[in-house]
Amino acid sequence: RNGEAIERRAYRQLQWRVALSWFIAVLVMAVSMGWLKVGSESATNQTLLLLSLLNMVYCGRQFYVNAWKQLTHCSANMDTLVALGSGTAFVYSTAELLIMTLAQGRGDEATVEKLGMNLYFESAAMILTLITIGKLLEAISKGRTTDALKSLIRMSPKEATLIVDGAEKQVPIDEVKAGDNLAFRPGKS
Repeated sequence: RNGEAIERRAYRQLQWRVALSWFIAVLVMAVSMGWLKVGSESATNQTLLLLSLLNMVYCGRQFYVNAWKQLTHCSANMDTLVALGSGTAFVYSTAELLIMTLAQGRGDEATVEKLGMNLYFESAAMILTLITIGKLLEAISKGRTTDALKSLIRMSPKEATLIVDGAEKQVPIDEVKAGDNLAFRPGKS
């Protein structure tokens, strides 16, 4: 029962992470596409950086933790790919934003305009969101499979029909041993 409570808590936390990650990703997309105005281009880019960082730190933290654990064991898994993909998009975009800010300080508007098309904060946010949704769907599927297995176990017979010297005898299922002859009737378990 304690294990089930832990699983339910982990499932609720995953649901919360999916909801928050989806909300943040939609905000990032709305700001990135210009549907939601937050001020100047600089303020827009900083908002994208902060929202993506929030998504990575809070909603995607587990991917980075698991990827680091895999790295320390010289191994890789799906979390490694997710962390690498979203992390690379975020770091690249942050570096571009820094270069844009420096260029803007110098009055180099051509560089600012050119680099403004190379920001991928929405990619970093969406990668984490979509994979987290996949994790939730996987958890739902596992839960249903577990429920089905428990249901099958509850349906298992409590007694068996043992054949001893040609006669049938009902015995508890726990008393059946390898090599015993059992009788099976159609329609019965």
